Amino acid sequence: MCPLDVSITRCDILKAIRVLPIGKQAGLRPVHLLGKIRIDPNVDDFYKQVVEQKEAHKTDATLKKGLKCIGNAGAYGPLVELNEQKEGADVKLNVYSGEHYHQQTIREREAPGPFYFPPLASLITAGGRLLLALAEKCITDAGGTYLFCDTDSLCVVTNEKGGFSRGGARADLGYVEGADMREFAPVPCLSRDTVLKISERFASLNPYSFGGTILKVEDVNYVDGDPTKGFRDLYGYAISAKRYCLFEGKQVRQIVDAKAHGIGYLMSPIQRNPNKDEDEFAVAFWQRVLQNEGISLKREEPEWLDRPAMMRIPVSSPAVLGRLKGFFKPYDFVLAPVVRDGDLDLEKQPDKPILVTRFTKHSNEWSGATYYNVRTGEPCRVTTGESSSEKVFPVRSYRSVVNAYVNNAESKFNGPDGNQCRPWTRGVLRRTHVVAREHRYCGRNSSAN
Repeated sequence: MCPLDVSITRCDILKAIRVLPIGKQAGLRPVHLLGKIRIDPNVDDFYKQVVEQKEAHKTDATLKKGLKCIGNAGAYGPLVELNEQKEGADVKLNVYSGEHYHQQTIREREAPGPFYFPPLASLITAGGRLLLALAEKCITDAGGTYLFCDTDSLCVVTNEKGGFSRGGARADLGYVEGADMREFAPVPCLSRDTVLKISERFASLNPYSFGGTILKVEDVNYVDGDPTKGFRDLYGYAISAKRYCLFEGKQVRQIVDAKAHGIGYLMSPIQRNPNKDEDEFAVAFWQRVLQNEGISLKREEPEWLDRPAMMRIPVSSPAVLGRLKGFFKPYDFVLAPVVRDGDLDLEKQPDKPILVTRFTKHSNEWSGATYYNVRTGEPCRVTTGESSSEKVFPVRSYRSVVNAYVNNAESKFNGPDGNQCRPWTRGVLRRTHVVAREHRYCGRNSSAN
């Protein structure tokens, strides 16, 4: 998807490898997925069948969700499965990266799973990126742009007749002294008819037995999510590729799609609806973000804003249990606040504390709870303000998470000025060029610290 700017004086191909299937695995037998869907791997294309059956049973929410999980996780995940394996003693590892080579000593290594086969896995992800690149090319050729581009979707800036939308995400603020006015330039819009025609072009790429295009117009575009009721006007606010929300009304009358990317690790502090707490939290979180950005004029302050930002951790693996042994039993849940690193005096506390407390959904109890520092075993307290005691640890509040949420610079694009995005960058971004100059070894830490 990115333009490639490469200067090559000489290129010698040393080896070319072709991957071909040979034969068929013995002992394949029919299975009944979720006890309902029969698939015979001897004659059926397994994942093609999964997708087709998901479409055929879309009125059965449970079955549809189960088939979606099988299709999404099964088709790719096993092919790149790597499991951390601790070694009893130091092991020397040979590291190759391009022309670079070195040896290093490790105590943990990643052991491939039984179906590990990255050449095929890379083709699956490459195919998905190719489809997105085709969609992006169609949109830009038509003179349009998009709000965000996610793993398998493209949110096109559209209105009924086309033209231009108001410039920039903060155009309502007018001129900002010292700002690059390219960030506030009008944003091109395609008409809905143009986008629908682009969507229809992808029908020829549909490999499934059911008809239609594989570049689907999402149901969120329609009134009440019902394609029979016609289109509705949606507004969007995007921070980066996966941090965005869609809402109705210029002053955020209703948030209809709030993405929880970047906050999914947090426990919901809202306890009104046990079955929908996480969704309700994402909506309330984004409502506050839009208030901070001047998009929403609502001024209500949630009661949970200044409570400790809390993570829910399941005690479900030997690694976690080993660390929490003596504090909790296997298969318990524990709560862990997000410690404020910058406020710690690490000369007095040589290691960053790991704080845990008993699990409770009642967020009004979190501030006054007794916590334990796993590193020392000592009880302690937490505060979202300033601490003057070594036994009271400063932790982040939900307010601090909300306030910092928009400072996530999009690393895959340049700003309107062609330079790398910064936390304050606004406007229509530009593709970053990939320049091949030299191989650089990048280490990867697979251990959870």
